[in-house]
Amino acid sequence: MDADGSFWVALFQGGRFVHVSAGGEVLEEIDTGGRIAVACAFGGGSLYLCTAETTMAELREGRSRGYVEQLSNV
Repeated sequence: MDADGSFWVALFQGGRFVHVSAGGEVLEEIDTGGRIAVACAFGGGSLYLCTAETTMAELREGRSRGYVEQLSNV
C-alpha cells in the first residue's frame, strides 16, 4: 500500500499491473509485454514487478522463466 492508501495489483491473466486508489479508481497500468503478472512489492522507494514467461502447461512442468523488474521512485 502507498502512503496515500492506494495499492498495486498483479493481474495474473490480464498481463498487467494496476495501480488502484483507495476508492477503487484505476490510476495507472503497466503492461507486461506478453508475460504473466505474478506479484509486485514495495521496497526501499522502489516497486518490484515479478513476471513469468510461460504457459500453464510449462508452469506445471517447471519450464518457466521468471523476471524481477525494478521501478524507482514510485
